[in-house]
Amino acid sequence: MLVIRKGTVEEMKSLWTKPYTTEFFEQSILDNLAVFWVLCINDKIIGELYSFNYLSDLDFADGETTVYLCAFRVHKDYQGKGYGRQLIEHVLDVLKDTGYKFVTIGVEENELRNQKIYEKLGFDKIIKTVIYDPCDVDEWMKPIKIETFILLQKVL
Repeated sequence: MLVIRKGTVEEMKSLWTKPYTTEFFEQSILDNLAVFWVLCINDKIIGELYSFNYLSDLDFADGETTVYLCAFRVHKDYQGKGYGRQLIEHVLDVLKDTGYKFVTIGVEENELRNQKIYEKLGFDKIIKTVIYDPCDVDEWMKPIKIETFILLQKVL
């Protein structure tokens, strides 16, 4: 049975191994600045997605109208079967019903498969090119430099 639900902090921590970033995600969830979404089949987590309603870079999530989706993953054994699309569409529906107007998502320039998926889902506006991810932090909780990615936006 397929279930999409909010995950727990304990479940999130069981999936992550990056110390400071895990701590940042945990604190954001506890402070109600983020939601951890899980996709389960027969009680096994096969996918995850996070929605941040506020981040230090307001182009990503401004706390009022715009939410940022990140760390979207589906276990390799379940990829290409539409599960990831179901997860994202479910979260987009919840965000729209909650009253958000825009959703952003980041994609690396070389991730052509993900770019196509996001384009089909309506992420058709390029906001900017990014070299610092506000969700990937160092020991001082400051964003770290990453591979260049594109911040895309969808109108809900």
